[in-house]
Amino acid sequence: METCAYCGQPLRLVAGFCAACHAPAGVAQRSRLIADSGAHAVPVKAGKPLAPVAPLSRPSPIGTRLLLAGGLLSLGLVFVLISMRLNANPIHIFISPPEGSLVVSQQPNGTATNSVVTGQPFTLRYAVTVEAAQADVSLTIIPAHGTARTLEEWWPHGDTQRVQTLVPLTPDLWQIVLRKDGRVVQAETIQIVNAPVP
Repeated sequence: METCAYCGQPLRLVAGFCAACHAPAGVAQRSRLIADSGAHAVPVKAGKPLAPVAPLSRPSPIGTRLLLAGGLLSLGLVFVLISMRLNANPIHIFISPPEGSLVVSQQPNGTATNSVVTGQPFTLRYAVTVEAAQADVSLTIIPAHGTARTLEEWWPHGDTQRVQTLVPLTPDLWQIVLRKDGRVVQAETIQIVNAPVP
């Protein structure tokens, strides 16, 4: 009876494989194929399985992580250099820049505050970035005890800044809203207080 050249069991092929060890028919019938070919090669000894192959050694996880970190760092550096070459800010690709700013200060070019004194002028600085050809920019002051006032202008493409000097006459709570094309860009609430008594 013919035996499997791989496992040495009686050869019974099922779907082209040895039923005992699942070796392909070409391997299981090797001794018969060699004999049929008339070659003088020595057939594989039946009953002796092939020696197991040693598993490949895995690379060090620390080395792999270092290589990955180096590759990511290199990609980031290339990205920044290309952005600088194209005069683009690489941060703006991931984080959109602010569309505008609104700063209230008691003194011109002073530090921002949310509290101003009655009878004393304060400065309102606001700026908007317009990406289109032009934009409808409006500044609205809404007193808690009074009538809202709106200043509306068409601003051209680019970064534009305006400075307004205002003098509050009575204590109140003002909400100041900066809009571009009807959408709120920035909003601030300021408290108007009486001057401290000396």
